[in-house]
Amino acid sequence: LEQIIGVKDEKYEKLTDGLRNMIPAAEDRLAQLLGSDYSKRDFKFLPTVICINSVGFADNRCEYVGIAMNLPNVTPYGRGDLTKKVILLNNVAAREKYVSRPMAEPLMDPEQFRQLSSEGMLLATISHEIVHGLGPTLGYDTPHGKMSDALKEYSSLLEEAKADLYGITLLKAAQQQGKISISQLQEAVLSLFTHYSRGLSYGEDDVHGEGVMVEITALTKAGVLVETSEGRYKFDFTRPN
Repeated sequence: LEQIIGVKDEKYEKLTDGLRNMIPAAEDRLAQLLGSDYSKRDFKFLPTVICINSVGFADNRCEYVGIAMNLPNVTPYGRGDLTKKVILLNNVAAREKYVSRPMAEPLMDPEQFRQLSSEGMLLATISHEIVHGLGPTLGYDTPHGKMSDALKEYSSLLEEAKADLYGITLLKAAQQQGKISISQLQEAVLSLFTHYSRGLSYGEDDVHGEGVMVEITALTKAGVLVETSEGRYKFDFTRPN
């Protein structure tokens, strides 16, 4: 039995609910882009997302402290056929401050490094977790079987990369709707680099590490992530979209 003890954060739960409510419109847009061959999901019911600051775990033997996990519902307090997503806000902030940020400092443009914030990482993490079900998921039926079977060893790494970039796209839409500010959006984008720095340390033996390699390659080719004359990296916010 896995159990987490924590205090719910009403501010982030309100923000999370606002982002979750944008999922049906985002799925509609993806369906338009993917064409008639794509079977759109209706998202009539979205599983619960809970944001907490954790203070303890039921099993103290745990050596790895995650930042988000799916936990089962207990009837009659929730649908037994669905899980709820629990995001551990203070774990996210601590990982960003003490692990990811120091790893990014030697590689990141100093000016953009100074703009990093724990809130940016929290926004990026929340949006990442919310969009995992958008678009063709690993269980999606294709002419070659399930998506996971069609993509084979690339399936999980592409799902992680998709969640990173779809998440930022969702935050961009939230900014356009006035749910977050432009500075909050930019801080979330900048936090991707700290995530990339940590992900690269995993190497190709981890799907997150492989997904980061795919993202860095794509963003560099698109001119969004650029190398400075000092040999560091920065995001070019002048690029459209």
